Amino acid sequence: MATYIFQDWIWGKSDICSKHEGQALSFFCVTCHQAICRDCTISAHSQMKGHTIQEGPDAKRDFQQKIAADISDTRKLIEAKRNHIETLKKEKQKMDQHKNLVLETANATFEKCLKLIQDRKEAVTMEINNDYDKQQKKLLVKIEETEQQCTTLEKSVQFLATGQKGKDTSRSNESCKRRRTSQYYSSYQENRQRHDIRWVLWSRSWTR
Repeated sequence: MATYIFQDWIWGKSDICSKHEGQALSFFCVTCHQAICRDCTISAHSQMKGHTIQEGPDAKRDFQQKIAADISDTRKLIEAKRNHIETLKKEKQKMDQHKNLVLETANATFEKCLKLIQDRKEAVTMEINNDYDKQQKKLLVKIEETEQQCTTLEKSVQFLATGQKGKDTSRSNESCKRRRTSQYYSSYQENRQRHDIRWVLWSRSWTR
């Protein structure tokens, strides 16, 4: 980009040389990039010293052309930057869409996995419950059979106990009968003896 050393001179804000009083800045030293007056061209900025000199209007025209070119290039650069920004924005938008798609795919995959895990969990739970239910039913059947056996045995014990008690009662009654018979017989014998004695005594008294 062209230098702006002579911006004030180009816009007409400073037209007088600061070194040579009253001299207008009507020339331009290309080598030093500086506006100069006529006296400067033969002293500090002479061509003998290797300086390239241009007249003021030509220098102004060239300088304005360079500025215009720089402005055009800068505008093109700005436009290119803006286009690049738009491209980056589009890439960002595509990236966001791709990210959302990836997230949706991942979420769908995880949901599917979770559903499979849940289904498997329910199946395993049902299988375990069924297995333990079968075992518990078998145990309940065994418990019921054992309880029936216990009831049958208890009835048998009661029956046997009742039969033994009946036998003991029968034996006791028979013993009582025997005891009563023996007592009756003993009483009979005693009464018989008493009667016989009385009879003998009465007979003797009668014979006298």
